[in-house]
Amino acid sequence: MTTYPLSLYDQHPIIQVDDFTILIDTGSPSTIHVTDTLVFNNQTYQCSTNYMGLTVAGLSKL
Repeated sequence: MTTYPLSLYDQHPIIQVDDFTILIDTGSPSTIHVTDTLVFNNQTYQCSTNYMGLTVAGLSKL
């Protein structure tokens, strides 16, 4: 089993994986990432680069 350090930011769970900071939001119907794929725990996932106009860069500013 792989474990990751978990922190909370304003009640949102965040993990650090290599060079990425990942927000875990199980209420979101879509996964967004800076690219259209995400490799996590040796599995590749398809992602969107934005959701309803929001991008990773835009969310980071919030």
